Amino acid sequence: MESSTSYFLLRGDGESLARGELKALLETYMCRGVDIKCYTMLCVVRHSCSGIEEKVTWRAGFIKEAGLLLGVDNPYNPSASIDPGLVEGEEIHPSILKKGVSEGVAGRYVSYFASLHGLKASSTGRGRLRLIFTDGLVFIGLKGYEQDSKAMLLRGGSHRPFKRSIALTPDVSRLLINLARVREGGILLDPFAGTGTILMEAWSMNIRAVGIEVDWRLAHGMEENLRFYRANAIPVLGDSTFINVVNVDAIATDPPYGRGASTHGQSQLALYDAFLGKAWDVLRSGSYMSFMTPAWLEDAVSRLLCRHGFTDIARYYQYVHGGLTRAIYVVRKDEC
Repeated sequence: MESSTSYFLLRGDGESLARGELKALLETYMCRGVDIKCYTMLCVVRHSCSGIEEKVTWRAGFIKEAGLLLGVDNPYNPSASIDPGLVEGEEIHPSILKKGVSEGVAGRYVSYFASLHGLKASSTGRGRLRLIFTDGLVFIGLKGYEQDSKAMLLRGGSHRPFKRSIALTPDVSRLLINLARVREGGILLDPFAGTGTILMEAWSMNIRAVGIEVDWRLAHGMEENLRFYRANAIPVLGDSTFINVVNVDAIATDPPYGRGASTHGQSQLALYDAFLGKAWDVLRSGSYMSFMTPAWLEDAVSRLLCRHGFTDIARYYQYVHGGLTRAIYVVRKDEC
């Protein structure tokens, strides 16, 4: 396949997470030899991977949109040459991102581009021809795919029969699944499944999921949620540090912190130690695991990861509120 250049529009409230998710998904689909350059809320990828824009936006939690990049221009001194045949009949949909340009500069460029190609700006904001202003540049592209945020919203807490205020949201669950680099048809384990959000999102991504939960009330609620959405995943009541599950392709989970979620009498570090030991036993060699902890536990968890032999691949941070910043770990099981 000939190389092409795609753009990926990122969420502004989690840019580093979105960049990590994009990199993980490119690796998941074995999209190799790519050239990635990221700007504020936007990444540009030169690749030779068929259908990658659709695959990424279908699975992503923090990537909003993808399409074909036609060119990059200087909005203060326009000079980009775009093939008129590629934009003929399209409506312009401009967006100014965080560190883009002033509205006046963007407006003048939109008028210039529209006049040059005999086009008009979309009155609905749904035009396919994108003029995306960020970091003093304008990226000209044809939108191909958008994230299905409405479907994720319908699987969110307010729509479920069993609700819990501290349950993971669908977008964060998708992020964890994608960081774990598991493909469709693979087996994913969530050893602290709670209300089942990771299982439901895995099911919606055609990934086979097993969720273990030690709390009977939560396990019952998880099963209720899975039945409600007809999600074909396996809920298990029990202690994940004792249940034997072998040769899973990936682990994505959010272990309890001991505040809103009980550690059931164990100290946090004892729980993480047992969890990481069991994770090493059940993961296939070369497979990935993603999980979250409070940032203040980071140093202690890093020592545990080293002791259990995991390779640290990446680490991200998500501010939740004044009392909680999450550290998100991506590790791999590499056996000698």
